[in-house]
Amino acid sequence: MKLQRSVSVGILALSVALLTACAGLPIAGPVNEGLPPGELAGSLGVDFLPERPIAGATPEQIVEGFVEAATSPAGNFEIARSFLASSVRDEWDPSAGVTIDQPRSRSFSPVVGGTVTLTLTPAADVDDAGAYHVTESPSVATRSYAVAKQGNGEYRVVSAPDGIVLDAETFKVVYNPFTLMYFDTTYRFLVPDVRWFPARTNIATNITSKLIDGAPSPWLAGAVKSAFPQDVGLKSKTVPVTGGVAKVELEPSALGLDELTLNRMQAQLQASLASAGVGSVDMMVGPNVLAATATQTASTKVDGRALVQTADGFGFVSGDQLEPIPGLSQQIVKRGNRAIEVAGSQQFAAVLSDDGQVLRVPADGDPLSLDARPGLIPPSVDPWGGIWSVPRDAPATMIASMPGAAGLAIGGAWIDAAQISAMQLSRDGTRLAAIITVGGQTWVEVAGVVRDAQGVPSALGESLKIARLAGEGTDIVWLDDTSIAVAMVDDDEPWIDTQLVGGPSARRDAPPGTLTLAGANSLPTLRLRTAEGMLFVQRASTWQVAGAGVLVLATQQGMP
Repeated sequence: MKLQRSVSVGILALSVALLTACAGLPIAGPVNEGLPPGELAGSLGVDFLPERPIAGATPEQIVEGFVEAATSPAGNFEIARSFLASSVRDEWDPSAGVTIDQPRSRSFSPVVGGTVTLTLTPAADVDDAGAYHVTESPSVATRSYAVAKQGNGEYRVVSAPDGIVLDAETFKVVYNPFTLMYFDTTYRFLVPDVRWFPARTNIATNITSKLIDGAPSPWLAGAVKSAFPQDVGLKSKTVPVTGGVAKVELEPSALGLDELTLNRMQAQLQASLASAGVGSVDMMVGPNVLAATATQTASTKVDGRALVQTADGFGFVSGDQLEPIPGLSQQIVKRGNRAIEVAGSQQFAAVLSDDGQVLRVPADGDPLSLDARPGLIPPSVDPWGGIWSVPRDAPATMIASMPGAAGLAIGGAWIDAAQISAMQLSRDGTRLAAIITVGGQTWVEVAGVVRDAQGVPSALGESLKIARLAGEGTDIVWLDDTSIAVAMVDDDEPWIDTQLVGGPSARRDAPPGTLTLAGANSLPTLRLRTAEGMLFVQRASTWQVAGAGVLVLATQQGMP
């Protein structure tokens, strides 16, 4: 059973990310010792070195210098504070948030009545909790800075809005993404909540304080929970990291917690701080380390091979062969299919049949029709055996067919949307990503899935708009726990948008005729299927043909 192969050809060269505005990149001098683990994880290692105030600077130059100095968070934005009058240096709060402005939208007005006004067009922002938000309807905004001459005859800023302003490229250098980890409602999975913090700061402290003393992002409320009780907070607001070990000092109330709770707290902390390069965590009350062992959670990894249906069968691509899934492959090939999503157990699949029905196809029995409404889009599988389905033109009528409870209505499902083009549940079942049309605009949105303690879903929570598409979206898949990919067509040209859920997106060309996607465990393992049945994979900077005659490019929701 061979998978027909074509000669590998490069379709496109992906854009090379060039680092612009590399002020302060050293080309000579001594080698400096690196920072401790947890202080610079994820950073590109680039320091911006903005200028300090120069003698005789005008009010406009002082304000512009102050705004530009926010590119250096070192020393709690010490360079930026040098543009402030001494009386207000400690009052200004750069941690209040970040405004990310569109390229070349920034301008400074001449001083009027002691005030210089910055005009810009926000593209996104980061709030005081580190959460990233796309600006839904970009429009011109202003920020005002009061300037006054000081006793030495030099101008300084005497009143400034809290927070900072960065352009998009500089933002990705100055700030890095990290993940706060929460449990799903059944405590089966750890779920990431992406946050952004300045690279040249104590990342371990930022992550820990937001995790323990903060809360999940509002759009995840109801979909996740924290193991930390409300009365257990941080005693010490600083988290030192020594030898890769973070010391987290908790309030004395932690002494009364049971073993299971402590173990879950340990799991959350370890997984969250791992994104900052921290190797292990000691939870402490005073000088004493609490006895805790991180609870084990389920993996969301999938088989790295492509999963396809051809005229020869259904299975994983292994070299030029198809390796079938025992039992399931035999059931899949008995009928024509438009879309296939295989459960993590590999004991069943959700199928959109050629006649438009959503079926549960088990490995050891006959298929069961779950939804026969007209206009259904490809279904998605959750870890508790549910199969989700919805008609394209009726997004609010989404249902989840659970084992023994078919057709559960999902409340709050895209109630304002006119159309839903594609959807997929995250592999932990806590988030649903979808391409929807609202008010004539096409958006990629992600919503938390509200479930009970047994994993039975009831509703979608508040949705997070993460990208507005310029064209028509044809498919959406999860690449890993925090990233998705979207196939779209803009002016008859196919594109792939890759998107960090809670961060910026990136666009790249796609082979002509791209229709469907399948993710594995990272961006380089993304697969594409064209209308002609060609299978493409990413090789370095090109798309290469990996096979032909592919009838369906299937997706996976985990591994057995």
